[in-house]
Amino acid sequence: MFGRPQKSVSMRSSLLWSVTGAMVALALALLIAAAVDNRISIRQLSGALITQSLERAERDVRVFFEPATRTAYLLASWGQDGILTLDELTDENGQPSAQFHRWNLALSSLLESAPQVSGLAILDDRGSEYSIVANADGWLIRVVRSEDKPDPVRYYQWTSISEGPVAALDRSSQFDVHARPWFQPTIDAFHQAEENHEPMEPRWTAPYLSNTTGKAAITVSIAARGPDGLVRVVAVYTSLEQLSRFTMAHRLRTSGLVLVATEEPLGEGDDTGTRMFVVGLPAGVELEDGEHWRSLIGRPFAELGIQTLVDAVSAYDAVVARDPSIEERNRYSLKYRSQGETWWGALEDLRLDSDTRLWMLVLVPESDLLFGADEVGWGLAATLLLIFALGVRRAARLAGFISTPLEHLAHESERISRGDLEPGDVLQSPVKEIQSLAEAQDRMRDGLKSLMKLEGDLQLARQIQQRTLPQDIPEVDGFEIAGWSEPAEETAGDTWDVIERDDGHVWLILADATGHGVGPALSVVQARAMIRAISHLGTSLSEAVNQVNQQLCADLPPGRFITLWFGELDPGSRTLTSFSAGQAPLFHYRAASDEFESVEADTYPFGIDPGPIEKEPRIIQMDKGDMFIVISDGIFEAEAPDGEQMGTERVLDALRTERKHDLDGVLTALRATVESFTRGQPARDDQTIVLLRAR
Repeated sequence: MFGRPQKSVSMRSSLLWSVTGAMVALALALLIAAAVDNRISIRQLSGALITQSLERAERDVRVFFEPATRTAYLLASWGQDGILTLDELTDENGQPSAQFHRWNLALSSLLESAPQVSGLAILDDRGSEYSIVANADGWLIRVVRSEDKPDPVRYYQWTSISEGPVAALDRSSQFDVHARPWFQPTIDAFHQAEENHEPMEPRWTAPYLSNTTGKAAITVSIAARGPDGLVRVVAVYTSLEQLSRFTMAHRLRTSGLVLVATEEPLGEGDDTGTRMFVVGLPAGVELEDGEHWRSLIGRPFAELGIQTLVDAVSAYDAVVARDPSIEERNRYSLKYRSQGETWWGALEDLRLDSDTRLWMLVLVPESDLLFGADEVGWGLAATLLLIFALGVRRAARLAGFISTPLEHLAHESERISRGDLEPGDVLQSPVKEIQSLAEAQDRMRDGLKSLMKLEGDLQLARQIQQRTLPQDIPEVDGFEIAGWSEPAEETAGDTWDVIERDDGHVWLILADATGHGVGPALSVVQARAMIRAISHLGTSLSEAVNQVNQQLCADLPPGRFITLWFGELDPGSRTLTSFSAGQAPLFHYRAASDEFESVEADTYPFGIDPGPIEKEPRIIQMDKGDMFIVISDGIFEAEAPDGEQMGTERVLDALRTERKHDLDGVLTALRATVESFTRGQPARDDQTIVLLRAR
């Protein structure tokens, strides 16, 4: 009390009485809570955990389907760029062409990167088709030429190792491209989107049995109009056998099950009055061979021989009978009994698009969710008494060892916060937690040293790469040149350069390696170094294209490639010779008509196919005021906070608005437009711009 001297209390006594009192209060509170709220807590916790398990399983299944959608978008973009031309795959006699082999190499590599994707098809609205599907011997390829060609349907067996098809297969030639279940709906959706001036969204089919392979699959498709005006449909097949292998390996807790179902039967005669058919099998079903799989896919739950699944369906039917409105929900959970044990189940509507949905079902025993909560409750009282006795004894010992080590740790933390990372005095404490904290502090100190070194190395790498970019752009009679590059990380997968040749011509390049970071940065620096070396040897642009591509095919690891634009400027003739390997779109601004012309890619990206590139560069006449614009996809795909992308229209509007400024001013204004659109959001990809204007 005030006015009276306070009795001093040792830290040991204070900690002992405080810990003892806290333990008594905690024990009483736990016993009361366990007695009053045990059953309510179990039910609430079980419901929350089954919902959490369902959400986790749903996320994993959506990730499973993501490669198919990504592949469809990629192929659609190739179709828009004019790369997917079906006329050049075979000659008039149906013999495979060099283009056929390049397609096989590129598309089989694409499929091998995603095991769940079993094949793909590319069709146009004239009836031509190219399809590639994985089989036991490699790849089954079908080429369908338009109906006015002789012998329109051909099959080939091909492997990635061979230089060409192993054999042309003798199969029935009766095949109607337009009869595909997804073809006409995709064409109709494309025309509707085109009419509404909207981008087309991918369309998913319901699960079905493939006529080509006889296996269960689900297809995502999208259409795109190429530069030749033809509409091409791209379809990517996802194997439901792979989906079942995925769901069978997906164990929730210890004994939980995950399965995927559809409301529509896979084939004729499969509709037995059952509301749902399994397309992603749960754990507990063994896949013996292909025939066994076919007998299980699309069958009702009861035919899988899993009792808890049958009991779950019965419990759900009983609930629906009492309240039919439950069927209108897109998520529902229930508790039921099976084989003497309490189970929890959750059912959710898994939407693939606005018209197609699957159903996700998870089943988990309550004992898995609660990890023996009932047994813990019964043993709580005895355990608390034992802990209390041991805790009092331990508290007496710990009280004498806590104060000094904690002060030491606080002192060391203060040193670290000031940037002093040199080791201090070694702390040895009999208290395990304090000793672990001291060791963690030492590891944190070492980790910070490593991070600071790594940060320094990355900064050095950034400085080195930035020095490879043009520091002083050469003056070219009659032309202005401007460029800029900004990495998304410390180092960039983009680069650009301006190279003066001995013959008075000037080479311009913009390269964009897949990804961003240290690996892609090394790739583009290597490509730039090769081009600079070649430029002083008197090599023509066509020869340089082939030499660089062949070297990158030899050097780059599988799955990596570089999109690259070459430009050769001849100031005397005021012409620009342009060649693009996968870098698109490019734009030619014609000052006389105040219009932009889109220039598409001339061939695939470098590093995919080492074969000779026969396409000749295009020659562009640069009149006064004309601009040629080369921009990496990091600009077009820059996102606003709401996820909307910058797109080409905003870029072209900015260029048109600022065209009367000098070229450095145009570049600065374009960068400001991108910054304003993204509202300061960090870039997800490297951004590079190269501008050329005739004066």
